[in-house]
Order: sequence, then C-alpha cells, then structure tokens
Amino acid sequence: MVRIINDLQRDHRNTAKLLDILERELAAYDRAEQPDYEILAALADYLGGYAAVHHHPLEDAIFRRLQQADPDGATKVGDQMAEHDILAGLTGQFAETVDSIVKEMEVPRSALHDSATELLTFYRHHMAMEDSVFFPTAVEKLSEEDWQAIQAEVDARSSEALDKSREASFERLRNQILEWEDA
Repeated sequence: MVRIINDLQRDHRNTAKLLDILERELAAYDRAEQPDYEILAALADYLGGYAAVHHHPLEDAIFRRLQQADPDGATKVGDQMAEHDILAGLTGQFAETVDSIVKEMEVPRSALHDSATELLTFYRHHMAMEDSVFFPTAVEKLSEEDWQAIQAEVDARSSEALDKSREASFERLRNQILEWEDA
C-alpha cells in the first residue's frame, strides 16, 4: 500500500512541476511573447501519455477496489474514471491547439490560452482532491488483500517489456522538459 500511494504522490509532484512550466509558458504567451512551442508540445505528450498509460490505470484499479470495499467512501471521492476521461479530453484539446499553432494553421489567439487554462485548472483541482480525499480514503478503507491485488495488477502490467520501455521514455521526456525549462 505504502509503495503504491508513494508512487502516485511522486507522480503528482512531478506533474505539478510540469504544470508550473505550462503556466509560465502560458504567461509568456499572454504577454504576447513567444512561448517555447517545443516545450508545450512535449508537455502535452507527457501529460496525455504518461497519465493514460501509467498513472490513471493504477488510480482506476484502486478506485474500483474502493467501490467494492466501501461504496460510501467511493462516493465521497467522486467519479475518478470520469475525471480521468475529462483530463484526457482536455489534454488532447490542448495538444491539438499547440499542434495547429506549430503547423502555422489559423488559430484564434484565445484558443491556446483557454485550452491551457482549462487544463491547468482541472488538473490541479483533480490532483488536490486525490491527495486530500481519494488517497487517504483508500488507505483507510482498503484491506491488505485489496492492496496485494492492486499490486499484483501493477506488477502484471509492469512485467511487459513494452510497458517498461514506455515508462522509461516518459521519464526521459519529463527530464528533458525540466532541462529545457532550466536552460
């Protein structure tokens, strides 16, 4: 249990750093300066890809267990899977907007601001709810057997070579984004 929650919390800290970078790039854009579109595109790739492949499936497994173990506790958390779908949609919309700008297509100036702002707001709210409500509820309500089953599901996914390769590529991408921002 501790390892799983620690991994999810680490992901949230990493994502928060990337959202801060997105916010700085957006501020430059709002000041009519040139944001780094390479960073914006990489952020969209990371936020959409890593969450869909690694982070949200793990949270969804925990949520499904919580729904079985404590339906009232799950109700308190809300609909995690629906929020993950919303995040995927917002990230996809942001990625499409950045891609259109990079391809020099005609895009209203407000489109990047609006899609980035909506993504930032929803992502931060979602992570704050998970950190303050979802994770503590899961820790309190799930049994050791539940956590073992969740860990077995994680281990089964992690044993796939392709999965490990993709996870490593996401880590490299995250590190590259952080390096670009520092440069």
